[in-house]
Amino acid sequence: MQIIHSGGSIGSNGPSNVSFKSIVIPASITKIGAEAFSNQGSLETITFSGTSSLTHIGDGAFAIYGPSSLEVTIPDSVTHIGDLAFANALPMNIPANLVSIGAGAFQYHKLKTITIPDSLAYMGTNAFSGYTSDSGTFKTINVSPNNQHFSVRDGVLYNKDETVLFESFFGDGTIPSTVTRIEDRAFFFRSFSTIIIPDSVTSIGDLIFSGTELREITIGAGLDLFGQKSSSNSWISFSHYYTDVYNKQAGTYIYNAANYTWTKKE
Repeated sequence: MQIIHSGGSIGSNGPSNVSFKSIVIPASITKIGAEAFSNQGSLETITFSGTSSLTHIGDGAFAIYGPSSLEVTIPDSVTHIGDLAFANALPMNIPANLVSIGAGAFQYHKLKTITIPDSLAYMGTNAFSGYTSDSGTFKTINVSPNNQHFSVRDGVLYNKDETVLFESFFGDGTIPSTVTRIEDRAFFFRSFSTIIIPDSVTSIGDLIFSGTELREITIGAGLDLFGQKSSSNSWISFSHYYTDVYNKQAGTYIYNAANYTWTKKE
């Protein structure tokens, strides 16, 4: 067991070339810096002693880049979780007073339930991406009815007015006509084969359909030539073998797996 020194914060790029199975973090710690305990593949438990004062967990602080059995219950005192903070680790909860979640913060998580608290005001892209809903682990996504920034409907997480689609957890690929923006990896490894992008959508992120078995897509007029109004890397929205869909005009297209091309449906 490694007991971290008492004090106000734990700096960035913490212990290296050492391996811990468990860590105890004193109640006096208020901030854990970027990559403070990253890539500790042998780490199994983190204990926050007493009534924790921790408010800030930096980018990649507990990220594990490989197999991991790390389980951690995050103190409710935490208000900020940085990018990739718990990537591939096993956080057991979402803190009740959380205000900000960075991009990929819980990537490849094993949470059974995600509950977005009242306090959450900011969420980075693909904050929860990478799990598969049929793995038997993840069950439900909920948003507190008092949250002013996010909403969930039919297993899909949106901003409050459903103009931005963040992630689809159990959705069937249906996109409501209120949506104007689809965020990065929104449908990452989801199990559906058909999708209709409504005319209302004018912007899409990267890798939105990567890992799916998409075989039919309807591109709405809002995207003009597909990819022109999204990021410079928009062609990877469909991963490498979907590149032929890039710059297609509005319409419905069928995927030909034999030659990795899309043919317009007449």
